[in-house]
Amino acid sequence: MLKDQFTRNQVDDIEESIKIIPRYNSKIEVLVEGFDEIIINDLVSFKITIDRIGLEGKREIGVPHSNSFPDLYDERIAVLITAENKIVYEANVNTL
Repeated sequence: MLKDQFTRNQVDDIEESIKIIPRYNSKIEVLVEGFDEIIINDLVSFKITIDRIGLEGKREIGVPHSNSFPDLYDERIAVLITAENKIVYEANVNTL
């Protein structure tokens, strides 16, 4: 599809740009510490594991940069936990 609308160099540029868009796999575990099962009214803990994918052997990418926003910032992930359509917990996590 792209090959019909763009030159080979343009397609190569698009594919290279897509590679730096952050992609993640996540795994969420819900548990009650010290117990094998969860029952009503238990206080639960969440263990969230987030892995950055698509780095092709590199541990991390460089910091984002733009002419419009010249300050350097580390890549971060927003974690939101909702219940009944309301945010009950939020965190902004550094990916390093």
